[in-house]
Amino acid sequence: MSLPLLFLDVDGTLIPFRARWPAAPGATRGSSAVRASHSAQGSHAGSGGSHAGSGGSHAGSGGSHAGSGGSHAGSGGSHAGPGRLGESDAGSGGADASSGNPLLGRLDPDDGRRLLALGCAPVWATTWMAEANEEIAPRLGLPELPVVPWPDEDDVPAPGLHWKTASLVRFAAARPFAWLDDEITDADRRWVSGHHPGPALLRRVDPLEGVTEDDFAAVARWVASVSPPTG
Repeated sequence: MSLPLLFLDVDGTLIPFRARWPAAPGATRGSSAVRASHSAQGSHAGSGGSHAGSGGSHAGSGGSHAGSGGSHAGSGGSHAGPGRLGESDAGSGGADASSGNPLLGRLDPDDGRRLLALGCAPVWATTWMAEANEEIAPRLGLPELPVVPWPDEDDVPAPGLHWKTASLVRFAAARPFAWLDDEITDADRRWVSGHHPGPALLRRVDPLEGVTEDDFAAVARWVASVSPPTG
């Protein structure tokens, strides 16, 4: 039996909008101790980027992320190309010397191991497209992954629906899938429930923190619930 698919966003998911703070002693990333240590640091000014409340100008599905690719207008924002947060958002995340892209310094190399341990078949579902295999995968220790093709810019989604959602359902072709993204809404969950015949988990990631241990645990529980018993 085929493994469930795991659709992976990059910006706001594997690359958080906020530079990663050092964890409190003994804390695990995404735990309450880490979140408390973030709060103790006060507000994050970065190097000019503003990230307020639950995502500031980049929250939910309304943020505008400019990069080097074509734009996909969906549920309130434009989505373009890799590195779309912009260099002014680098904060204290550290530049990646091999690429010159400061955002790549926010990747957690351990996330690759965590993703591969979930028992899913990872697939890039990001505007990085094939560049995710060139820039992201090697830094996480991931093999080259399939990439979801996106629709033309004039393919307008249903009102309130994320521009990725229908493409992911088509790609899955009734196969169970989980989707990690910072822009998922209840509208996407309802649409998938009505148009995808297989099990699906749409897990919204906090774009300020990026994917956390809680997110990995949620996917692992879902995989266990949809996988046939062994033995």
